[in-house]
Amino acid sequence: MTTPWRATTVRRSVRLALIALATTIASLAGACSPGLDTGAPTRPTAPPPTAYPTPEDDPLGGFTPEPPDWEDCGVLECAAVQVPLDWDDLDGAKLELAIARRPAEGDPRGSVLVNPGGPGGSGIELLDYVFLADPFDGLRDHFDIVGWDPRGTNGSEAVDCDAPVDDFRALDPSPDDAKEADELVDAATEIAQDCERAASDRLAHISTDDTVKDMEAIRRALGDEQLSFYGFSYGTALGAFYAEQFPDRVRAIVLDGVVDPGADLETYLTAQARGFDRALDAMFEACGDACPDGGVAELYDRLADRVERRYALRLDFSFNAVTTQSEHTTQVMRSLPYPVKAYSLATPGMEDQALLGLLERALYKR
Repeated sequence: MTTPWRATTVRRSVRLALIALATTIASLAGACSPGLDTGAPTRPTAPPPTAYPTPEDDPLGGFTPEPPDWEDCGVLECAAVQVPLDWDDLDGAKLELAIARRPAEGDPRGSVLVNPGGPGGSGIELLDYVFLADPFDGLRDHFDIVGWDPRGTNGSEAVDCDAPVDDFRALDPSPDDAKEADELVDAATEIAQDCERAASDRLAHISTDDTVKDMEAIRRALGDEQLSFYGFSYGTALGAFYAEQFPDRVRAIVLDGVVDPGADLETYLTAQARGFDRALDAMFEACGDACPDGGVAELYDRLADRVERRYALRLDFSFNAVTTQSEHTTQVMRSLPYPVKAYSLATPGMEDQALLGLLERALYKR
């Protein structure tokens, strides 16, 4: 069985599943744990031995990158780690991985490598928000928190092929007939062809397997004897596959919002959509006695129907105005990990337009 990692219904769930595939956004779990804060060696200064008797036994072929040359970049320290583009050709073309770290605030005991999922989410951006939360105080005290942009994304020689994406997002993500379904397929094909034109020499080497080897290369560059890793969403697949390929190199791994690495793409997206649906219903019920007549779910359905009929939404927030179903559903999914209370101000008898405006502000509030 081909899994989504190796190779490369419900009223609202169908839309959510389609958008999850189309935009491949990361869904970060809200529950966090500082469980890595246990004893560990002090910060290393030189790469450790690979612990393989011969290069042939080493999945990296004996490769160890140069240690990072850290430079200040605001509140973080930034660097690059050079790795082979093709892990089967160590002497061939190279690729630079952008990495950053938030140095330990107290006595350093090593590093924790972090990944937000996606696939394609920036581990560097992750350092600026999730790991500043209070539950991670102990982790920040004793560990350098290190994020990286996976190969082919963001600062790691990103594949630039997003020109047709706006046209794709403008389409109906829950097609009502064969014509709309064909339009989705044609637009998705154009994106794939644009990526092939932009990076035909790299696409074959942008995969989960390549990224797992990059993780091991980063560990060696940092000089840690073993890997400590915190992965969210698709990042849990990276952690699981790393443990499978480098079992003796694992110190501690936290998998937050675990995905099934053995599931095929349809199974994965269906389960994800159902999870979004349950979270959305829970958010709708959170207003309790303050819920408006008919409930927030009814308001959501009216809002979704409004977008379905392609009304332009001009919303009072700092994000870009939402004008398509894809943008609307993406914003809804992004709002789920956050407490949303604005809709609780709704009162019986409010005009329809006022109720819709209130829900719009609630869904997109940060």
